[in-house]
Amino acid sequence: MISVILFFYSKWAEKTCRKWILQVNRCFNKNLLKSLVQLKSLVRNLHVFFTIFVLQTLVMETVLIISLLVAAYLLGSVPTAVWWGKRYYGIDVREFGSGNAGATNTFRVLGKKAGIPVLCIDIIKGTLAVLLAHFSPYIFDTNEFVNLELGLGIAALVGHVFPVFAGFRGGKGVATILGVVICLTPITSLMVLGVFLIVLVATRYVSLSSMTAGLSFPFFLNVVLENQNQTLLIFSLFVAVLLIVTHKKNISRLLKRQESKVDLFPKKV
Repeated sequence: MISVILFFYSKWAEKTCRKWILQVNRCFNKNLLKSLVQLKSLVRNLHVFFTIFVLQTLVMETVLIISLLVAAYLLGSVPTAVWWGKRYYGIDVREFGSGNAGATNTFRVLGKKAGIPVLCIDIIKGTLAVLLAHFSPYIFDTNEFVNLELGLGIAALVGHVFPVFAGFRGGKGVATILGVVICLTPITSLMVLGVFLIVLVATRYVSLSSMTAGLSFPFFLNVVLENQNQTLLIFSLFVAVLLIVTHKKNISRLLKRQESKVDLFPKKV
């Protein structure tokens, strides 16, 4: 009798356990499927979130860089010579001398008292424009940072040559270029400045001194100091060519021996 009871009990227990196992498996599979669907939805949402985040970051970075370039151009567009001449002397230096709104013509037309501050401010314009790169998200001294510095320097130079605040009639950009180079590579700027002073003392031609200094810039930067940055190499060649192009009229006057000389050491009467 006991064996019969045990037999039927074992059958019932086996059937009950199988039923419970089936229920557990069914519940587990349902939860697993639900979990997989939720996981897939989560992954999709994360993908959308990170895509939007990356796009927003790129847009914000692009807007920031463009804003910095515009700021550098506007900084370079400040027509120091024009505003200084009109404010303190009541004249537009572009109507006299070489017709340029630069430090050299200011020295020629208005003298040292006006020329020195105009020269200093034009140099500072180029330096400040390059320093705007520190407001960018780029790490200092990386290729991206240096490239941005060059872009800002060029923007300031374009602003000086074609100033929006002075009818797009500016100067040749020599002082502004010097400010850019001082910030980018101080040692090279000292070498270039040395060439400028030597030629100026020897010839008393500011235009010839500027062009010679500009042509020496790629040599000192890439040969003497062995620059390895390709963008800086291109920039140095750009500066050399630009100074020749902006001094076309001076070259013509030099060939005709009609270029004005500066009196470096005026005799006191």
